Amino acid sequence: MPSDKMRVITLADTSTTEVRGPGDTVYRLQPRIWLKNIVDAAKKRQYFTQFAYQTVLQKGQKDIVIPRRRKYLSSGTEANWLGSVGENTAVNYTAQINMSGVTVSPSPTNYGCTVSNEALRTTAVDLIRACRDDLTYVVGDEVDITVANAMNSDSNRAVAGAFGSQAIYGGGATSAATVATGDTFGVDMVAKAKRYLQSTVCHYWTYGTSESVTSERKNPWHNEPGAPFVLFVAPEQEEILLTDSQFVNASEYGDPSVVKNGEIGSYLGVKIVVANNTPYYDASTTHADGTTTAVAQHRCMMAKSQKAVALAYGQKPKLYVVPYPINLQTRLIIEQSFAASMLQPDAIVHINVADA
Repeated sequence: MPSDKMRVITLADTSTTEVRGPGDTVYRLQPRIWLKNIVDAAKKRQYFTQFAYQTVLQKGQKDIVIPRRRKYLSSGTEANWLGSVGENTAVNYTAQINMSGVTVSPSPTNYGCTVSNEALRTTAVDLIRACRDDLTYVVGDEVDITVANAMNSDSNRAVAGAFGSQAIYGGGATSAATVATGDTFGVDMVAKAKRYLQSTVCHYWTYGTSESVTSERKNPWHNEPGAPFVLFVAPEQEEILLTDSQFVNASEYGDPSVVKNGEIGSYLGVKIVVANNTPYYDASTTHADGTTTAVAQHRCMMAKSQKAVALAYGQKPKLYVVPYPINLQTRLIIEQSFAASMLQPDAIVHINVADA
């Protein structure tokens, strides 16, 4: 998450020594041609952002409060409503105790790079475009990581007396510390996590011991076309899915669009997205659930899109290209201000699994 203080991160000045490439032998009577196109590096897939509830602050606003209904007032065994009455009797009035709000406070995070005029004159490639591409990529990746981190937080996890985010562990594990080699992802977890989202029964863990049910019922989320359930997995879990006949053979569950052009589509009605920013934990590191991992693992997440997490922009990414003749260079600066926060905690199920 961005800090409360402004961060301005500047790449080092780009001069001819940085962009001329490695040394080489040139023979004057053997002609050469230099291509101007750059063979690009790989970019991480940034998918968390597009499934968040997004809003933009107006000029003159510092924070935003997103009103939310924690859940609808219940009836039945855990009724919030006062009892109904018959005719000619005063109605019982119930206080609306289910309204709340989430405060999101965007913080500036700005980046910049410079290119010398000499480098622009003597280099065959378009350095301004290359620098612009680097800047737009880094701000997009930072936003995506921030959204993923907000979803990954256990600060609003379910406890004995209140609903919140739920968790599933691979194999027979009861915490990240007890996830062992072989406790990998399986297609049955998709069905289980989907049930956890849809049910009003909410589960919580006494880490290292057992799973129990909270005394408070949760929201019954629905998988809808405009706001589907989305499962975020890492490439390690994608490999497992793509080698599982139950998943790959579309005839087994009637969806012919599961695997197309190397990308995962949906399974059991849940949209499956391979996201490089899916939280990763190496062995012997502190996990989001507070325990210390024994093996390398990912924390995959199934969430109700547009409900689980909120992303607020104070300033959407804005690029400046500024000639700076006093230093004989061109400066590129990208400005943005944003923050992410969990919106409806029970709209998230964490799936903690070993990578191998």
